[in-house]
Amino acid sequence: MSKDSTGNIVVGVDGSEVGAAAVRYAAVRARREGCGVHVVHVLPHMIPMNPMLPLGSADTFPEVGARIVDAARIEAEKVGGSDVRVTTAVVEGHRASAIVNEAEGARLIVLGHADRSRIHMFTDRTFAGVAAHSSCPVIAVPATWHDLSRDKIVVGVADTEQVDGALEEAFRRADAMDAQLAIVHAWMVDNAYEDIIFDRVEREEIRRRGEAGIRAAITGLRSDFPEVEVSVVVEHAEPARAVLNHSQDATLVILGRRSRHGLPDLQLGSTTRTVVRHATCPVEVVPVSASAASPAS
Repeated sequence: MSKDSTGNIVVGVDGSEVGAAAVRYAAVRARREGCGVHVVHVLPHMIPMNPMLPLGSADTFPEVGARIVDAARIEAEKVGGSDVRVTTAVVEGHRASAIVNEAEGARLIVLGHADRSRIHMFTDRTFAGVAAHSSCPVIAVPATWHDLSRDKIVVGVADTEQVDGALEEAFRRADAMDAQLAIVHAWMVDNAYEDIIFDRVEREEIRRRGEAGIRAAITGLRSDFPEVEVSVVVEHAEPARAVLNHSQDATLVILGRRSRHGLPDLQLGSTTRTVVRHATCPVEVVPVSASAASPAS
């Protein structure tokens, strides 16, 4: 018997407005992709002990959890319409690992992310933990997200000579949404040595080679998705800042999470963490294995 998550979009909720934005995004995406939404809430595994807080009982946690997922179900059904089947689950365990386990077989995990001006330790840690261990893409949705009709997707690439899962996902999403696709690659070395190592001519040559490498690498994808309008940006800049600058008018940012030596990273890289924390649009993190990447022909 298949799980409710199989082939569907899993969204984690906690009863906050941050989680509500994630529910709305998941419902919109499910409506577009013709799949269902599986709403998941993870019960707290400890009771806060603070003299300033009323003493609670763990016996009431399932009741609260049931109310949280029921409210999320109602919102998802309202946004998604009658064509989107919504299921719910209240589970126990460590928040990130419980969501990953519940999302086995899912096509996508959606989580809310707090506004960058606020400290929200739990959403930061939960997203990082889920994205670092999930076998499917994971999206961070800002609390201020609305279904804006923007027509641009930005994908950040670290390698200028290989096609990986992030690029493939970016082409698929751009084709499905009839959106423009901006491929962004940026590089920077330690500022203390930069002027000694590189001059302007060398930087321009690196930029030219990088752009040529990307265009050669995506030849097959452009043949598969001929309707997608593609721009390639290679610039001398801090990678996270470059992606953020080019995503100001974007509807989605896509980044890859690479494996090292055949094993998945247990933490997100600094570029991904920075983009997720500061982006004004949803950020999708796609797991990329070494075997999935293909060199330019």
